[in-house]
Amino acid sequence: MNVLGEEHEELCRRFATRGADKFASLGWEPGETGSPILDDATAWIDCRLDAVLETGDHYLALGRVVDLGVKKATGPLIFYRGGYGGLREPVAS
Repeated sequence: MNVLGEEHEELCRRFATRGADKFASLGWEPGETGSPILDDATAWIDCRLDAVLETGDHYLALGRVVDLGVKKATGPLIFYRGGYGGLREPVAS
């Protein structure tokens, strides 16, 4: 799993689009499990699938972390109530 930064809203929208070549023109390297770690990610977590649980009309996939890292010190991109945002430092008054 890649943690996208506040500046990656367009990239996040690309990965949410059906049929697009999501990795076109993106640099990445395989993690220990072979999962892609994006060159420009803020952080990443490499997992192996540990269990899949049925939860009503969805499935919950549980991963066992095998490796992780932080690539740069930027805030994460957050999707909440249909919109994108980030974590901002409070403004001193």
